[in-house]
Amino acid sequence: MRFAEYNPQSQPKIEWPAAFPVVRSYLDQLVRWNGLAMERTTSIASALDAAEQQSGKSRRDALNALAKQVDRDVKGAKDPDRVKMMSDAIKSLAKATK
Repeated sequence: MRFAEYNPQSQPKIEWPAAFPVVRSYLDQLVRWNGLAMERTTSIASALDAAEQQSGKSRRDALNALAKQVDRDVKGAKDPDRVKMMSDAIKSLAKATK
């Protein structure tokens, strides 16, 4: 990201694009900091891999189904805020899928 003018005091908000690497970065953080059970992070990683191999409506449906599962994970997570952010990133990715 490039700024025409950067003033650190303005603290510009950075919006990440809807992309698989963004979702995986949240997942990686949850794995490293034990924010979610290992069985769930493994399952989410597999579902992401499977969704990435698909396209169009199949990918969108797979991502929406995954987001619903991840929404249920928020309640029991050690890092519920990050799980919610990951779910939001999955939903954005589903919306961006054509």
